Amino acid sequence: MAWRSGVEAQTPFYQRKTIKHVVGSPAGSNYDMYGRLTVAYLGKYIAGNPEVVVQNMVGAGSMVAANYLYRVAAPDGLIISSIR
Repeated sequence: MAWRSGVEAQTPFYQRKTIKHVVGSPAGSNYDMYGRLTVAYLGKYIAGNPEVVVQNMVGAGSMVAANYLYRVAAPDGLIISSIR
């Protein structure tokens, strides 16, 4: 007897989409370099191979970036962050 899980092949959610990586530090800082290093490989290992871009949001010790994520960003999985 064979069991079927009901899971069918689907197009990946992230295909032809852009993921935004919000970094709460200025360009050239250590945290910015960590974010850019992550972005260089992230799109390769996510199903659908999305484009991943970095956006720096500087101010108040990453509080501007944290408030953006909490209040403005849509909870659709297309925005990630690295704040300190």
